[in-house]
Amino acid sequence: MADMKTTDRADKSGPLGWIRAFWRDRRGNVAMMFGLAAIPFFAFGGLAVDYSRAMMVKNRLGDALDATALAIGGQLGLSEQEVTASANAYFRANYPSGELGTVSNLNIQYEQAFVTISANATIDTLIVGLIGYPTMTVSSEVEVRREMKGLEVALVLDTTGSMAEGTKMPSLKQAANDLISILFGSNNFPDKLKVGIVPFAAAVKLDPTMAVNGGWIDTTGTSSIAKDYYDNNRFAYQLYAPLTGTRQSYQMSSTRKWTGCTEARPNGLEATDTPPTVANPNSRWVAYLSPDEPDSGSYSNNYLSDVTSSTAWETRLKYSAKYANANKADPYDGCGMQPVLALTNDRAAIVARINALNPSGNTHIPIGLGWGWRILSPGEPFTQGVAYNDPETSKALILMTDGVNTISATQSSTVKSTYSAYGYLYKARLGTTNSSTMIANMNAQVTTLCTNIKAENIRVYTILLEENDTTVRNILRGCATDPSLFYDNVSASQLQQVFRVIGSDLSNLRLAR
Repeated sequence: MADMKTTDRADKSGPLGWIRAFWRDRRGNVAMMFGLAAIPFFAFGGLAVDYSRAMMVKNRLGDALDATALAIGGQLGLSEQEVTASANAYFRANYPSGELGTVSNLNIQYEQAFVTISANATIDTLIVGLIGYPTMTVSSEVEVRREMKGLEVALVLDTTGSMAEGTKMPSLKQAANDLISILFGSNNFPDKLKVGIVPFAAAVKLDPTMAVNGGWIDTTGTSSIAKDYYDNNRFAYQLYAPLTGTRQSYQMSSTRKWTGCTEARPNGLEATDTPPTVANPNSRWVAYLSPDEPDSGSYSNNYLSDVTSSTAWETRLKYSAKYANANKADPYDGCGMQPVLALTNDRAAIVARINALNPSGNTHIPIGLGWGWRILSPGEPFTQGVAYNDPETSKALILMTDGVNTISATQSSTVKSTYSAYGYLYKARLGTTNSSTMIANMNAQVTTLCTNIKAENIRVYTILLEENDTTVRNILRGCATDPSLFYDNVSASQLQQVFRVIGSDLSNLRLAR
């Protein structure tokens, strides 16, 4: 034993001895081994803690994004700036800045059919930062799909001569185009959305081929007003046939020379959507032909020779033979507006019609309003509209005018006015030969039309552009479905914003609640 101890001491005396001794020494090995083994356990434990915190942040982020997407998804027609501002406000209300995690900017995809919102959140780690991971990032994305109802909209737009003033017409075109952009979004042929346009002045122009082929026009002279301004049993549609030549840039087809304007139906029918039928002659529209007026006297539309030797003014006015083979004709006076566009989901066609709008003529609001109703009606003459009681479709009409109902009265003339959709004032088609009373009767017809339109659950918006007249203000306020849907004395510069507000409101009508 002594020899062994001596040997041990001798072995430790050199450098190699000390190393061999350390290697053979087992004291403290358990602690050292535990310490080395604890490193991965500690790391995994720390990761679990930080992962748990990250998942808590991810859940909170998802909840906040979900609430935001639902809120934004319930609003259509917002501008990009409005979407961003509204989304951030909703998100911060649900994920206050003091919450754990730093959230990046929201990524928003705002479409007609859906809203998608995503974001990242970064958190500082507590444990795994010690091994080189100071932060963790989590992501969340939510999508809300909109269930869209149908929508049909009639734009009834004043295109009278006063719309040439200042920037009225350019502003109207821009505003209407903005409305279409809001309603259509990125779609060119959206499902369940149709828009029609009714430009009006002292008359409204139809597509002549559609109107004649559809049986809407009195082509046989059976209406009670068809022969008011012509003798020998002749009537306007018939008298277009012999006309030749061009005036005011209107090209006359060799087969059909009537260009589409109509007179108002008599006996109160113009304030209804009664369908045109052969059985009810007054229900069909009489072709608009601005008569050639006598060669002498206080007349404004003399474009043919009277031919007759009679000195009686009405004989000279009605002398139908003068239209035969006439090579100089101006029967379109007061019919210079763009034609009606029936309900369609063709974005390009709608935009093209808006951009072609042109100012011309006097203001007959009830004429435009009546045709606006008819393009929304499910019955003849237009049939593009769905049934009034369809629970999956909303209908709306936007009426924009820059003035009061007007006629060009010429009391010194025997005809008492210029010709319009109501004919000449001397025929008293609205029950009077007095110009002031006739305007009052036109105003009353607007009110009747508005009542009838709203009775069919059509949402009515009215816009008065740069006009302070108290009478028309009260009429349009009463015409709107709600006073909040009447926009009073709007300036041309404000028109764009008004149409955007209406576009947003209309869009929200499409959301299935």
